[in-house]
Amino acid sequence: MQLLTESTHLNTIIDLRTKTELERVPTKRADGNPVAVVSGATVYNIPYINDAYIRKALLSKLPWHRFIQVIVYHILGFRTAVAKIVSRLVIVPMGLRGIAYECVKWLGPEIQQTFSIFSDESRYPTLIHCTQGKDRTGLAILLVLLVLLGENDAGVKAIDYDYMLSNDGLKGLREEMIKEMRPFGYTDEFLEAQEGWVEVVVGFIEERGGIEKYLASVGVNADDLDRIRHPLSFSYELPLILSEFNFPAAI
Repeated sequence: MQLLTESTHLNTIIDLRTKTELERVPTKRADGNPVAVVSGATVYNIPYINDAYIRKALLSKLPWHRFIQVIVYHILGFRTAVAKIVSRLVIVPMGLRGIAYECVKWLGPEIQQTFSIFSDESRYPTLIHCTQGKDRTGLAILLVLLVLLGENDAGVKAIDYDYMLSNDGLKGLREEMIKEMRPFGYTDEFLEAQEGWVEVVVGFIEERGGIEKYLASVGVNADDLDRIRHPLSFSYELPLILSEFNFPAAI
């Protein structure tokens, strides 16, 4: 992260991780100083999780006694314990494709915030990342690519191909990922990009009338989309960087 931030002269970093993830692995240099302080980049923390997602996609699926346990743990500040219960009992059974569907369904405010940054060319170059760089980051980048490439078969195939390339970058980090994810009950499915993931998200978007209508429903207007298309479609120095752990790819 430090090398990428300094070598590309980033103006903006969008961090999609939750508060619990930030506490476990802060975005800092080896000397302990925040990357943003060293590079001058502005960091926007936009956790791809909100109250509606928590209530309707996660907590509503818990057995009542587990729901009460989660509420008590939350009040006491045991966020890691809450994350372990929810991941084992809800997130793992949903799988990556189920999570993608729920995210695009409930994360409208967060997606609007992300696109608000993308639509401001003065904030480029911009780096966007989460923890693994394939699902939450993948969702944000997928939506941008749908705006740029369209929802035709060729465009969707190109997006799916790009998403599946995440697995090449994640191979060398498998042991590290296992160490981090196993305590939360995650299975091997969560260690790599999944075939059919892009299809699920695109299917949801199509149900909402296409990418422009979907984005309009969450507060992203046509002018915003034009401001995104201009620098990303026509600049030779592609300024949006997708971070996949230590394997960034430019689009």
